[in-house]
Amino acid sequence: MRSIFTFSKLIIFWIIYIGHIDLLKATDVPIVLTNTKESVRIYKNLSYLEDVNHVFTIDSLLQSPHSFSFTPFTTDRLPDLGSTASAIWLRLTVVNQSNKDWALEISNPLLEEVNFYKTSGATIINERQAGFFYPDAKQDIKSNFYIFSLFSPEYASKDTITCYLRIVNSMPMQFPMQIATIRTLYEENHPIDVANGVYLGIILVMVLYNLFIYASVRDKTYLFYVGYVLCSGVVIADFQGYVFNLVWKHTFKLFPVFDYVPVMLANILGLLFAWNFLATPSNTPKMHKGIQILLIGTVCVLIMGFGITIFRLSFYKVWCELAIQVVVFCSSVYMLGVGALLVSRNKRPAVFYVLAWTVFLVGTIIFILQIDGFIPNNFFTEHAIQIGSAVETILLSLALADRINTYKKEREDAQLQYIKQLQENEHVRNRIARDLHDDIGSTLSSIAILSQVARQRSLKSEYSGDILEKMSNSAQKMMDSLHDIVWTTQPANDSLNSITIRMREFAGEVLEAKNILYEIRVDEILLPLKLPTKRHYDFYMIFKESINNAAKYSEATHILVNLDKVDGHLRLQIQDNGKGFDIDQIKPGNGLKNMQKRAFQLEGNLYLSSNLGKGTFIEISIPITQ
Repeated sequence: MRSIFTFSKLIIFWIIYIGHIDLLKATDVPIVLTNTKESVRIYKNLSYLEDVNHVFTIDSLLQSPHSFSFTPFTTDRLPDLGSTASAIWLRLTVVNQSNKDWALEISNPLLEEVNFYKTSGATIINERQAGFFYPDAKQDIKSNFYIFSLFSPEYASKDTITCYLRIVNSMPMQFPMQIATIRTLYEENHPIDVANGVYLGIILVMVLYNLFIYASVRDKTYLFYVGYVLCSGVVIADFQGYVFNLVWKHTFKLFPVFDYVPVMLANILGLLFAWNFLATPSNTPKMHKGIQILLIGTVCVLIMGFGITIFRLSFYKVWCELAIQVVVFCSSVYMLGVGALLVSRNKRPAVFYVLAWTVFLVGTIIFILQIDGFIPNNFFTEHAIQIGSAVETILLSLALADRINTYKKEREDAQLQYIKQLQENEHVRNRIARDLHDDIGSTLSSIAILSQVARQRSLKSEYSGDILEKMSNSAQKMMDSLHDIVWTTQPANDSLNSITIRMREFAGEVLEAKNILYEIRVDEILLPLKLPTKRHYDFYMIFKESINNAAKYSEATHILVNLDKVDGHLRLQIQDNGKGFDIDQIKPGNGLKNMQKRAFQLEGNLYLSSNLGKGTFIEISIPITQ
C-alpha cells in the first residue's frame, strides 16, 4: 500500500508539473509601453500556434483559449519558423501605460496572408486583413510594410489588449516585428526609403547606360546584363514591398501575381550573362554543361510555379519555393566556381566577374546573419544585400567597359596585322612581277631575237627554217603569256576597269589584224569592282581564248562583247557572225577544255551555242559579292 501511495504521489506531482508547464506556455509575457519608450522589438514576448489544416478561427481561439497551446519564442533572434504550408497564429499581450500613439509593424512585405485581430478578453476590438494576396485591403497606415494601429493618445492609460495574427506564406515564415510610435516608424523608415531610392537609381542608370552601349556595339552580352540587373532590382524592390504597393496593387485584378518570376528570370539571365561574358563554351566546355543543366532546372521550376499558381495548388507552393531557393543557391555557388577557375587560368574578364559576384554574396550573407541575430542590427547590415547588389552592378558594368577596350585593342591589332600582311603581299606581288619581267622576260626575248637571226641565215635550208619558225612562234607565245602573268600579279590591275582596258587592247591587236569589226560594251557601274587575283586572271583568259578562237576559225566580220551584272553574277557574252559549227560533230580541243576548267574554278557557268551559218555565242557567268 505504501509503495502504491508513493507511486500515486509521483503521478500527481508529474501531472501538476506538466500542467504547470502548459500553463506557463499558455501565458504570454506582456509588453509594457511607457512614456519613456519609443519602440520595442518583439522576440520573447511572442508565442505561436501551428494550424496544419487551416481550421482554427479567431472565434474558436477566444471562446476556448485553454484548448489551444501556444508556444513562446525563447530566443532573442528574429522569429523564424521556416517554410511551411500551415497557417501560423501569433499572439502577444500589450499593456499601455502611456499617452502615445502606438502601432505594430511587420517589416516583411512578402507575407501572402495576414489577418490582424486586436482583442480585449473575448471581444474583438478591431480586425484588419492584409498581405500579398489582398491588394485592396484597407490599411491603417499606408506603407510598404504592414502597420496596424494599437493605441492612440485618446485611449485611457493602463489599457491591456491581446493581439492575434494569422499568417499564411509559402516562403519562409519570418516575422521581423516591433511596436513603435508613429513618429519613430516614420523616422526609421524614411532613411530606408532614401537608401532604397538611391539603390534603384543606380540600377536604372546602369540599365539605361548599358542599353545605350548595346545600341552601339550590338553585343548580346549587354542585353543579358541589362536583363539580369533589371530583374535583380525588381527582386530587391519586391523584398522591400515597393513592387507590391506601386505595381501589383493596381494591376492585380488584370495580371495574377507570380512573385517568384523576377527571381527565376534573374537567375536565367545571370546564367546567360556568365555564359557569354566568360565564354564558357570555349573556356570551360565541361563546366559549361553544368550551366546548361542549371538553365533547364530553372525553366522547369518556373513552369512548375506557373502551374501551381494557375491551378491554385497552394499546398505544393511551399515545395516550389524550396526548389527556387535550391536552384538559386546552386547557380550562385556554381558560377562563382566557374569564375574562380577562369581566374586561375589568367582570364582577365573572370577577375571582374568573381569580384562582383563575391561582393554580392557577402552582402547577402551579412543580411541573412543579421536577420538570424548572429551579428548586430544596424543600417549597414539591414541593407547589406542592396549595397552588395549595387556594387556588383557597377563592377559588372566596369567589366563590360574593360571588355570593350580589350576587344577594341584586339581589333586594332588585327587590323594592323591585316594591313601589314596586305603590304607584304603587295610587296611580294610587285617583286614577282619585276623578277618575271626582268629575268625570264629578257631571256625569252633574247631567244626570239636569236631564232629570227638564225632563220634569216639558214634560208637555204627549208627544214631548218621551219624549225626556227616554230621556235620563234613558241618564244613569242611564251612572252605573251608571261606578259599576261606579269600584268595579273600587279595589284593595280585587280579592278574591272583595268581588266576591260586589257581586254580592249588584246581585242584590238588580234581582231584588227584580221579586219574584224568589234564592239565591247561594259556597264560603267562595274568598273570599280575588284576581283581576286586568281579570279580576274581566269576571267581574262576565258575572254582571251574566246577572241583567239573567233579570230582563227570563225571567219566572222563582226564580234560583239557585252559585260554586265545580272542577279549578283558578273556576265560576259561574246557573239560573232561567223560560219559557226555543229557542236555535236566537233571534238573539243584544249582551248574549250581550258575555258570550262577556268569557269569551274570561278564557281561559274559556261554556256556555248553555235549553228552552221549562224555564228557562235559564248556566255560566262560568275558570282560576285561586291
